[in-house]
Amino acid sequence: MQCRRGAGDAPAILFLNPDARVTGESLAGARAALMAEPGTGIVGAQLLDEAGRVQLSCARRPSAASLVGQALLLDRARLVPSHFMTEWDHQEDRAVDQVMGAFLMIRRSLFSALGGFDARFFVYYEDVDLCARAWDAGFAVRHLAGIHVRHEGQGTTRAAKAHRLACFLESQIRYAAKHHGRATALALVATAFGAQVPLRLVQALARRSAVEAGETLRGAGLLARALPGLMRAIAR
Repeated sequence: MQCRRGAGDAPAILFLNPDARVTGESLAGARAALMAEPGTGIVGAQLLDEAGRVQLSCARRPSAASLVGQALLLDRARLVPSHFMTEWDHQEDRAVDQVMGAFLMIRRSLFSALGGFDARFFVYYEDVDLCARAWDAGFAVRHLAGIHVRHEGQGTTRAAKAHRLACFLESQIRYAAKHHGRATALALVATAFGAQVPLRLVQALARRSAVEAGETLRGAGLLARALPGLMRAIAR
């Protein structure tokens, strides 16, 4: 995501995915909640799918251990926590580590102070990084259960599965390098090619989907092509 400053002078800036639909009432409610407490820097909404089901979209701040563990699917065995807070029904307002960028409202003053989104992240992890930096600056990130937003999900990347995989893995590695250092980032490079891609291939073959397997291999190829730049970024 390349946006670093929001145009205009309103006290709040909303980032909304193109596959999300929001009402004027929800916008007003989110803005009121954001501005009600000086210590609140970011608010997110209750995301609902097309059937009206709640999407469990709030997440934990990634640690070095959780990033590597999740890459190895250890979260499925509950050996490390999952990224998303799937154990919580999202039916109450509360502070969380991260709200999803599908609906993310932030104080303009905070967005400017943080320098906006980090342009090194594309599609993935830009919201994770922004929320982490907001907390580090002393501002809370809050989930608003009473603000409802319809969200289709993966609307910006559904048609480009190979690029989606490559962007996800690259952004994950860049986040690790920025927040947890070179060793964690290199560990994620190793797990990307040694675990995540092979596991996705196994899953595709188990489903007898040659198309999915092909997209996984294409995604791995795109990541390999980006690897020289990634390694330079990790080394800095």
